[in-house]
Amino acid sequence: MRAISADAELLHRGAQNLAGRVLSVFGKAVNIRAIDGSLWAMAGKTAPDAPATIRLDVTSLHRYGLSAGTPVTVCDETVVIAACLMVDLAAAAPWDPSRSHGPLDPQRVAVADRALRRYGIRTEGRTDLIGAATSARIASAIAEIGHAVRRQDAAMVRAAAANIVGLGVGLTPSGDDVLTGLTFSATQLGGPLDIVPEAVGAVATDGATHDLSLTMLRAACRGRAAQPMAAVLAALRGVGDVTRIVPLMADLIAIGHTSGTDQAEGLLAAVHMYMRM
Repeated sequence: MRAISADAELLHRGAQNLAGRVLSVFGKAVNIRAIDGSLWAMAGKTAPDAPATIRLDVTSLHRYGLSAGTPVTVCDETVVIAACLMVDLAAAAPWDPSRSHGPLDPQRVAVADRALRRYGIRTEGRTDLIGAATSARIASAIAEIGHAVRRQDAAMVRAAAANIVGLGVGLTPSGDDVLTGLTFSATQLGGPLDIVPEAVGAVATDGATHDLSLTMLRAACRGRAAQPMAAVLAALRGVGDVTRIVPLMADLIAIGHTSGTDQAEGLLAAVHMYMRM
């Protein structure tokens, strides 16, 4: 099997640092814990390019008999997962998240806001008491972060972020997904939002949440996130035709079950914070 694209940073780490064991297996992705303790993934071609990810020329990984604990080795640009799977990295296109520039366009932001309200995933679980309490706590934390940004109070940002790290269910809880969108956008927009990445990085500590979420949060603090998020932010800054914003938002919302919705909420929260300054 061949890889069609791969995170450029991941490719630069070298074979020895990618070797490890399978951590978890899903239909469209396999997560691998490397010898150094870091995580990376192999995903099907319908998944977006993302940090620490190699995309494969298949739609599903179910039929390969992969299981947690299976050894992973890398040699001569080939990933070998026991006798189950061999992946050729030689032709993989290196990927880095695109960086956007320019002012935010309020009309484009309004289009994105409407798209999130219309297409964002709202599960039944969010209407029960636990789901409602989670949503309210996240909303409160984002409001506190906005207030802290206006005051340039990094300690307040840290406290608010710490209140929602790991909050929610799943391998990437809602609190982490919202912080990912917020933090990634803060690194791109800069200015008064410059205090956000360092503050979030300070609370994204080992044990604070699931390892997959930590990997995602730490990447966002360095300005790296899944390509759909980078594409949406670029569109809000005038890249491409305005009619592309709704499809780009749909691509972002499609990540995971509710993860994309939560990341989009974080992204737009950062955008509105920036526009109010």
